[in-house]
Amino acid sequence: MAGHVVLPDDSQWVQIESNIEEFLAALRSSEKLSDTFDGLIRLVWSNERIFGKPSRSRRCRALLAAVARVFDGELDYFRRTIKAVLSTLLQLREGDEIPFLSACRVEGEMKEMTLNRLQVLGLVASMMFSCLPEQPSGELRPDCDFAYIRELDVEKACCILRFIGGGVLEGGNVQEEIRFSICPELIVSMLGCEVMIDNEAIRIEGATRFSRHKGYGSAFEWLGMYDTRQAVSQDGIRDVSIFCVDALEHPGLKQFSSELVLREIRKFHAGVCTHAHESARARGIATGNWGCGVFGGDPQLKFIIQWIASSLAGRPVLRYYPYGEKKLERLAEFVEFVKEYKVSRLAEIAQKLQSSSAVFQQVMIAL
Repeated sequence: MAGHVVLPDDSQWVQIESNIEEFLAALRSSEKLSDTFDGLIRLVWSNERIFGKPSRSRRCRALLAAVARVFDGELDYFRRTIKAVLSTLLQLREGDEIPFLSACRVEGEMKEMTLNRLQVLGLVASMMFSCLPEQPSGELRPDCDFAYIRELDVEKACCILRFIGGGVLEGGNVQEEIRFSICPELIVSMLGCEVMIDNEAIRIEGATRFSRHKGYGSAFEWLGMYDTRQAVSQDGIRDVSIFCVDALEHPGLKQFSSELVLREIRKFHAGVCTHAHESARARGIATGNWGCGVFGGDPQLKFIIQWIASSLAGRPVLRYYPYGEKKLERLAEFVEFVKEYKVSRLAEIAQKLQSSSAVFQQVMIAL
């Protein structure tokens, strides 16, 4: 398996540059936003032919229709933006190799990769305009191409799937996909990260949020641009950290077994634990109903698991968003009752729970 993201070879770059030059020439004479969109679709189709990909350029119309609402009446601004994005894309040819982050196979091992903003923008643009060859695949790596977007009507927890990004490029629109949609730089992680194994998590530093939104699933709605004046760390990156941890899929009653409870505690702890370079500035985390919903996790059990893991990691605050989950209506009462006990006692009880929906009640009785 390649140790880096596979970029176009020299002959493919020549064809991509030719396609982009043809598009830019047509752009100079176009007078309507619709003409520009048609040109972009032709650009995607031409690039797909270079790599022998099945044409999905028609599906880009949904994306472009959404973009049209943002740039309506601002054709010149849209042109300048597209030209800048395509210019950054072409800079990938002369840049360094993009590393691929393989899974950690040794307990306690930590791997990292660093990309600058130009590399991130170039990779996002490459995926959007179908300028990447097929990547080495198999069970360890996901497909990653913006052309998979389906046609539609015109410190934070993220990720419940082993493949980071979930269904963000395939029509998914719940917790993980929403985060990747409003922070599109995150999508690059789908290209550069292997599938997570049971003792592993992925943390992403510095991804910018671009969009405001409301709703969830089919009710999700874009509300406009987000104020990106976010704090910058001493390292010069945006001071935001997103940890990605995959939950058990459809565990049923087995999720109450000691083995799976420990698995989930270890998994979440891998995401929230602090490392040597950051222990002095450990901060609170924000999370929610991780692995619940369609994954079938018990909301009360998953809250307890996340509370235990966050406490073991020394996180000072756990900001929990229940999203109106009825089983968590008495969450505040439960926290008030349990918070005086040691986390070791809560962890001990969590491994002896019965397969019942009344998890909070079981814990309070056991204490």
